[in-house]
Amino acid sequence: MAQRLGTPGLVIFGLVLVQPIAPVPLFGLASNMTKGHATLALVCAMIAMSLTAISYGRMAAAHPTGGSAYTYAARELHPRIGFLAGWAMGLDYLLIPVISALYASLTLTKLFPWLPVPLALVCFIASLTAINLAGQQVYFKANVVLLVLMLGAVIVFFAATFLFVSQTRGWNVFIAPSSFYNPSTFDSVSLWRGTALVALTYLGFDGVTTLADEARDAAVNVPRATILVVLITGVLGSLQVHFAHVAWPAFATFPAPETAFLDVAMRVGGRFVLGLISVTLIVASAGTFLSAQAGASRLLLAMGKDGALPKRPFAIYSGRRGVPSVNVILVGVLAGVGAVALRFEQAAELVNFGALVAFVAVNAAAVKRTFVRRQVWATTLGTLALGFCCAIAAGLSPAARVIGVAWLSLGAAFTFCSTRGQGALPCRYPQ
Repeated sequence: MAQRLGTPGLVIFGLVLVQPIAPVPLFGLASNMTKGHATLALVCAMIAMSLTAISYGRMAAAHPTGGSAYTYAARELHPRIGFLAGWAMGLDYLLIPVISALYASLTLTKLFPWLPVPLALVCFIASLTAINLAGQQVYFKANVVLLVLMLGAVIVFFAATFLFVSQTRGWNVFIAPSSFYNPSTFDSVSLWRGTALVALTYLGFDGVTTLADEARDAAVNVPRATILVVLITGVLGSLQVHFAHVAWPAFATFPAPETAFLDVAMRVGGRFVLGLISVTLIVASAGTFLSAQAGASRLLLAMGKDGALPKRPFAIYSGRRGVPSVNVILVGVLAGVGAVALRFEQAAELVNFGALVAFVAVNAAAVKRTFVRRQVWATTLGTLALGFCCAIAAGLSPAARVIGVAWLSLGAAFTFCSTRGQGALPCRYPQ
């Protein structure tokens, strides 16, 4: 029997899924959008997403089983709402591997120009799917290696930046008030827009709750790990953004905002640090693919067990290796198809839609549960988290909202056909 995961194992899973270097691609865009206050925006987003993590933790303690947003919304609100939340989260988890595969394959072909993009895609997806199929222990060891490599690159960046800034401007600039807040450029509207953007840094923390079936003492370890993932990501991310901003304070002078962090890496450490960060981004993509594929396969397993999806093949589980093998392979195949059919920008926007719908559903479930039990403080926190997620969702592009609503409509049509319009799913949950 596979060994159960404790808090450290769950935290490692979540950190690899979220990525310790998650703010890197957003640094330049967030700096421009907030007029140099990207660090402050990241801290604000950490506080807001921590509220949603608390809702997830509350639901995980009440319902310590796999399925995450799907299970929580189904049991607290209505099975049909739960299905739609799971359907939306499925879009999130199915497209995160697509984004990872696309980014990694394109980066690989830049490092190795002779490597065709299709071949890079196939090799990347096939090798990581094989790791997930090998079982929980192999997958967990791979996650540890990936996390150590990413944290090592972050430490090297911190050291190189500290040395560069200390020699050019003095170390005390790191703690100068102007490095966090500049009254001459501060604008509350710009800060809010930037906060909504960098909140995407934390997407994926909810993946911890999909492993409740494989966690030891899930009612305690899953909530604890979920909140820790958000806090650790926020602290590490804020430090990275702060160091990068101090090294390149003139935020409006980036050659290209999308690759601004790489320009900073080149400035502070030359080609060595630039190459290290580039390779780390590929490693991070591999880690995200592994965790997202594992999370998606467990989500399909939970929906298959409950009858929301056909039990065969979705409820098939390999007890010896501790993995839903059919679901893992299916997610790998879909990742390959999606990587061919979608552009990176399209996939990223749809990931945001799916995640935010799931966040809204979980926060609503937490509000309903705490309100019925007259837990005023908990209800207030859940309501704040719900409002924040709705505000971010309203800021998504029209195309993302249209395609996302179409995906939800497809899920609603599926439930109608599967129940022949009787208005109830096969699964039933106690309130």
